Amino acid sequence: MPAAISLTKEILITGTDLALNAAPIRPEWILGGDPVARNRVISKSQDGTAITLLWDCSAGDFNWVYDTDETLYIIEGEATLTDCAGTRTIRAGDVVFFAAGSAARWHVETYVRKVAVFRYALPKPVGLAVKIAHRARMAVMTTARQALYRLSQIGAGRRRFAPVHAPVRRPLATSGERYASVAMRLD
Repeated sequence: MPAAISLTKEILITGTDLALNAAPIRPEWILGGDPVARNRVISKSQDGTAITLLWDCSAGDFNWVYDTDETLYIIEGEATLTDCAGTRTIRAGDVVFFAAGSAARWHVETYVRKVAVFRYALPKPVGLAVKIAHRARMAVMTTARQALYRLSQIGAGRRRFAPVHAPVRRPLATSGERYASVAMRLD
């Protein structure tokens, strides 16, 4: 059984029925009707590159230009989206991804409510550095978890290190020596 994890950061759990604040759509984007949009930030990542929010909108037609990557989940209602690929209707339960730089025309017949996750794209060299750092951190964490697990097994009496009375000999592939003695072995 793996060693216990350290619980050092609180997990945020919230409902989707929170009160929202006015978040007007840019007037130059409104094409018809009187859409009223509202939102509320639920969370922000520690590094500021990701934000999660609730958003809703009443009936209307409007354009939307995406300056960040956005993944959304429709909670309630529906909307018709038109982009360079055509027109599609999204409904409660649908997940949609908008890449930074994309644009869509929204037609909301009556009402739509969504959870949206925004991620600010990093420049490629910075993104590569982040990936490398993440992989290095995961390698260290994995090694540390494995070491903790082994130590927990020793403490539980499931595994022990014992001295070897007679040397164990193994061939060496990279040395001029023919054999090497091992002083300890894992029972």
